[in-house]
Amino acid sequence: MRCCLRFGSITKLPDNVGELQHLQTLDVRGTIIKELPRTISKLQQLARLYVDWDARFPDGIIGKMLSLEELRQYGVVSYEQGQSLQQFSKLTKLRTLKIKWSFELPDGSEGRSQAERIHSYSCSIRKLCFRRHLIYRVPNWMGSLGNLSVLELTIICVRPEDVEILGEIPSLLFLNLVTAGGTSGRIVFPGNNRFRSLKYFSLCISLCGTSLEFGAGSMSKLEHVKLEFRAHEMECLNGASSLGIQHLSSLNKVEIEIRSNRRVYDGIYNPADDDHDDTVRCISRAITAAIETLPNRPTLRFETGHANCKHFESDETDKNEEEEQTDKEEETGENEVAQQEESGGNN
Repeated sequence: MRCCLRFGSITKLPDNVGELQHLQTLDVRGTIIKELPRTISKLQQLARLYVDWDARFPDGIIGKMLSLEELRQYGVVSYEQGQSLQQFSKLTKLRTLKIKWSFELPDGSEGRSQAERIHSYSCSIRKLCFRRHLIYRVPNWMGSLGNLSVLELTIICVRPEDVEILGEIPSLLFLNLVTAGGTSGRIVFPGNNRFRSLKYFSLCISLCGTSLEFGAGSMSKLEHVKLEFRAHEMECLNGASSLGIQHLSSLNKVEIEIRSNRRVYDGIYNPADDDHDDTVRCISRAITAAIETLPNRPTLRFETGHANCKHFESDETDKNEEEEQTDKEEETGENEVAQQEESGGNN
């Protein structure tokens, strides 16, 4: 049974909606409904729920909707509400979850601590999309999402640890990442049998100063790659040119968008027709040469666009992380000393 009230003028659902015991799909997107009734938890067969991001759920209701397989989209407007994400760990049938973030966490260690607590849940979802939400790091639990096949994330700075965690997700087929840059100006995908199921990879690096490198044997099943980055000078890519694309042996399709301060060829770009001796042509020709060595002869599409040159600085991020790590180590040491003293006193 399906109930679609989409784009209607309805302002609220009646409390007796919980009596629709055979309802499997409920779609109230585009309505004026701002809060769902508590009785929605009585819909024991409800598998698919589609709501606008600003529709509120009563406290404690999410964890009772045990038949839910798909929820789009769950809005989070405060840290307190973000903690409700832990309720999803009870939904063992949940496969698709789309989240829209509409609040800012505090800067510094406090914000990172809150983000880690918000993300500390796990369930059997297959698709996870964080919309309008910057994360500081990929949480460790994400590597254990054994059924996850689609993931969309926006990370402030990609660290080697983030790449390692993402590469551990066994069933990941589709990965879409947006980032400002990488730690120490590098994002490296090593050939260490990570991302062993990945078939589609999209990466947008929004600022200059980060080199991207695919190592030999990395992403062995990748068929389609889409990359977007800025390149005003070679320093914008830390000297990288071909990006190691020649190591992606299963590629069938390549899409590259290069943003620079040139305004010529804005849109579809063919390096063979370009007589400008600049960074865009140099990089695009290096990528073309790398792709021509691949066995599947993948299709290649270049686009260019305009963007100012602004370099990403990860020093402050790295400094904060080092300070946090030092604090943790000091706290661990103090605890161990206290335990030893207590043990000695008992003896």
